[in-house]
Amino acid sequence: RIFSRRPSAAPGMNKESPMERDAWTPSDSSQLYRVNQWGGGLFEIDGNGELLVHRGKHIADESSPPSPLWNLPQIVRDCAQRGASAPLLIRFTPIISHRLAELNRAFGQAIGEFGFNGHYQCVYPVKVNQHREVIDAFVAAARVHGGGLEAGSKAELLAVVSIADNGMPILCNGFKDATVIEMALRAIQIGRNVTIIIENPQDIDLILRAMQNIPVRPQLGLRVKLAARSAGRWQGSVGAKSKFGLNSRELETVLETLRQHDLIENCRLLHFHPGSQVNNIRNIKACIIEATRIYANLLRRGIPINTMDVGGGLAVDYTGNKNTAPSSMNYSLQEYANDVVYYMSMVCDQEQVIHPNIISESGRALVAHHSVLVVPVISSTSLDDEPAITRINDNETSLPLLELRDIIQAWDDDNVQESFHDAQQAIEMAYQLFINGHLTLSQRACAENMFSHICYLVRDKLNRSELVPSGLSGELRNLYADTYLANFSVFQSLPDHWALEHLFPIMPIHRLDERPTCSAVIGDITCDSDGVISCYLSGGVSNKSLPLHPYRAGEPYWLGIFLIGAYQEALSDDHNLFGKFHVVTVGDTVDGQASLTITAGSNLRDVLEHVHHDCRELLRQLDEDSRQAVDAGLLSSQSFAENSRFFRSCFSDYTYLADGRTGNSPPHQPHATASVGPRPARREVAK
Repeated sequence: RIFSRRPSAAPGMNKESPMERDAWTPSDSSQLYRVNQWGGGLFEIDGNGELLVHRGKHIADESSPPSPLWNLPQIVRDCAQRGASAPLLIRFTPIISHRLAELNRAFGQAIGEFGFNGHYQCVYPVKVNQHREVIDAFVAAARVHGGGLEAGSKAELLAVVSIADNGMPILCNGFKDATVIEMALRAIQIGRNVTIIIENPQDIDLILRAMQNIPVRPQLGLRVKLAARSAGRWQGSVGAKSKFGLNSRELETVLETLRQHDLIENCRLLHFHPGSQVNNIRNIKACIIEATRIYANLLRRGIPINTMDVGGGLAVDYTGNKNTAPSSMNYSLQEYANDVVYYMSMVCDQEQVIHPNIISESGRALVAHHSVLVVPVISSTSLDDEPAITRINDNETSLPLLELRDIIQAWDDDNVQESFHDAQQAIEMAYQLFINGHLTLSQRACAENMFSHICYLVRDKLNRSELVPSGLSGELRNLYADTYLANFSVFQSLPDHWALEHLFPIMPIHRLDERPTCSAVIGDITCDSDGVISCYLSGGVSNKSLPLHPYRAGEPYWLGIFLIGAYQEALSDDHNLFGKFHVVTVGDTVDGQASLTITAGSNLRDVLEHVHHDCRELLRQLDEDSRQAVDAGLLSSQSFAENSRFFRSCFSDYTYLADGRTGNSPPHQPHATASVGPRPARREVAK
């Protein structure tokens, strides 16, 4: 004996838990995977152990429970019968309408409670998910509950002005060039309700130049930078160093320029941004107070602002822990609405100014819940089989081997923590003895075999236990977890997880009436070692592995990755619909001069069609609305022809801003070559 063996039981191991009971129920799975905590009432497990997806409570009758609408595993089976097998991205678009109604209900309740005189609207920032199915679902919901759209790039604006109804608020945000401003003004001509947000002083120059050729007085908004600090992973997007918004000095310059050109009466909106996924409500309160002070000061100076856009920031509780962890939030939707309305009302009353209307750009909270990625497990590297014990000779004198043998022979489930630590020390000693030439290869193999057997015993105990000894802290569960290979790409599907270790709820969508007896890490099928999901939520804490069921070859085993409707598709496809850059390849020609081969980057048609917009349909809708504007006397026949030519030309425009931001982008060509030398460059289309 080289280590003492004490019979004391590790703390917390004697209490029976769901993992240790003989029976296992769907309720146990719901508790293990915390479905009720992160699911927002939209998911539940039925008696057969399969996951159901709800539309949500009917807004008109909050007392009635939601009715199950969709059986998620059955949808996967039905798709397979139709030739579309997993992996599947499944959208439950009615959930978007439910989430919009919930936002309206929360703000309506707050407005009534605090006697607020303004009204509320949610504007969906399409950068969160620009796919046509998502925008169509929001627009349909907005026709019932009210709402608008926000665009932050040239391609997004082209899509939004084509899809939106007349009267629906459209916010034109982001960096702008002459094409963006002209697009906004021509959309106003045909009846669209566009507000151009001034984010830097140069925006006014673009607006004034465009107004010389297009006789439209646009509605304007002012975006300001706040001193208040945000919280969470995206806190760098706000504050004095933010790339967006006007500081106090720039705001004064902009207001003076607007007065000089008789545009001050067109300023109707004040915009600020508290950040994305703001996990601490205190940061939101601070932003509301500071921005409302700015609003009151502007109003007293005669600037007719009637709306405050509180931006995004409303978080989604991906973990259900209701704390200030980056993937969680320490407040509810109702608390968010209460604080926005209360603190805005309080400051306005102190400053003796009228209450503004409120806009929020709560994109994440609107669309995160509606989308589920279902991925099939295709193989596993498993430690399910108990390793055979290699017998050691009776005359064996190596202390590490004797210690490992004694641990196995004296195994006690109530002393698992100490046994594991002793085994770790013994195997490390065996390795050192082998390196120093005091242990043979056969003896090393025997030690490794016995250590694997001990790991199996410890792992088996942990899989049957909900309360793990604090000393282990998931060490063995994670270190010796199985690897389940799933048919998907982490980089394509979960860019926020890969880049930021953002937590997403992951769980099996069936077999939830069975006990999950394996701890596993989920890997993808890419050729990159980073193609794994590295952190999971189970039992309310972040772990390096996830409890799963034994993988059985030849049987389907489907995992659901939830709350991915916000940003994940947008980031993995084309964030803000900017697309690919122009690519230039430099080489030598026969005469010794350098040659350039230019492969054109994405145009607006490319990126819009990539997210399922039919560009011909967008043009048809714009032409139809332009004709209606002519019939109503809002647009001349000449302007109709100019608008039609302009919008058609936009689809071949480069997605990035024009050089100098004052002119149009260069003509879009699939390929071009140019010779660079002492004579002028020659540009040709490559065949």
